[in-house]
Amino acid sequence: MLVNRLRANQIKTLPEGKHLDGNGLYLRVVGNSRTWFLRFSFEKKRHDLGLGTLSLADARAKAAEIRQQVAEGKHPLVTRAIENVNRQKQAITAKGLHTTINDIYEAAFRWHMETKKIRSDKWFKDHRSAFKTNVFPFIGDKPLALITRQDVAEVLRPSWGKSTGGCILAGLRACFKYAKKEGLFTGEFPTNWQGCLDLELAPASKSHKVKHQPSCPWKEIPYLYAKAYAQPDSPQKRVALACMLCAPRPGEFVDLRTKDVDTQNRIITLMRTKTSDAIDGNDDPWEIPYPTQMDELFDFTAEYPFGGYLGRAAAVDFLHTHLGVDYSAHGFRASFSTWCAENQKNREIREHALHHKVENEVGASYQRSTLLELRRALLQEWADYVTSKVRPAS
Repeated sequence: MLVNRLRANQIKTLPEGKHLDGNGLYLRVVGNSRTWFLRFSFEKKRHDLGLGTLSLADARAKAAEIRQQVAEGKHPLVTRAIENVNRQKQAITAKGLHTTINDIYEAAFRWHMETKKIRSDKWFKDHRSAFKTNVFPFIGDKPLALITRQDVAEVLRPSWGKSTGGCILAGLRACFKYAKKEGLFTGEFPTNWQGCLDLELAPASKSHKVKHQPSCPWKEIPYLYAKAYAQPDSPQKRVALACMLCAPRPGEFVDLRTKDVDTQNRIITLMRTKTSDAIDGNDDPWEIPYPTQMDELFDFTAEYPFGGYLGRAAAVDFLHTHLGVDYSAHGFRASFSTWCAENQKNREIREHALHHKVENEVGASYQRSTLLELRRALLQEWADYVTSKVRPAS
């Protein structure tokens, strides 16, 4: 077999086409372009591997290197792909060595809010405040690529098991996910729980004693509703009454907009709930088939259906300030649940009405209905009971 057929002084004068140098090494000439490729066989299959624009000597050396890989049983195309991936990882790591939490947290928070459909800036302000106190002084200036699970655990430990700890972890996870999306981070997240933070911290549920929200006994709900109903009208009053009627998570009503209320089908659509996870693909909105008593609580002339923007504590502030009770708005969910149990209502419909995840993954894959009309009937019966002590208007 003839090898080294070509000479260096020929390269620039060769006509268009493929020119064999020998042993599978070709020069491809197209116009003024001169590129090399190597034709080789691997496991009885022929492959062409581009070598790019090289000098004759460099092309022969590269071809010899690839032939050696084939002789050793290594596929050159696979080897090249691995090398490309490693180069990309090295480039990302290099970026990560020059990027810190301080650099990206604001953009990461905004991206998280957008993907999660968080409409209020309160999430941003709360997490930024938690970061300023608990994150920035310790790992804010540390390169992302150098932050370890031990670093994250040390930041979390003083507030772990409290709401602040969860706030910090959610913010850190948003930062690392955003960094990966932007090509600033590669590898495993130091914010993962399984096989990572669980090696450093006890589960949050075991780190503090659970304190249940104070709830109104279900037999007293009609009297409390009547007392609240008699108060002067305000957005705070309306949302407190709505929490008694629909038993939602109060925080899920904060971002509600008038456009989220379908008056024709009598449905409230919650775009973001506690069980939503847009980043992981579970981004389905949740529909509440609201009872007829909700009609008088809506003000559709405003952007917000209860007549104005409400903070997360609006309902409970109304209960404490205007009614003088120590109940939480979240506790109305317990009142509704107990009423269902005491009156032998269907457990599955009740749990769906509370938007609880009660099934394992196998069961959920078969049960895909949200039982909307059955929930409608149950919530209407509950609302009729809740409003049973309200004096009819004269």
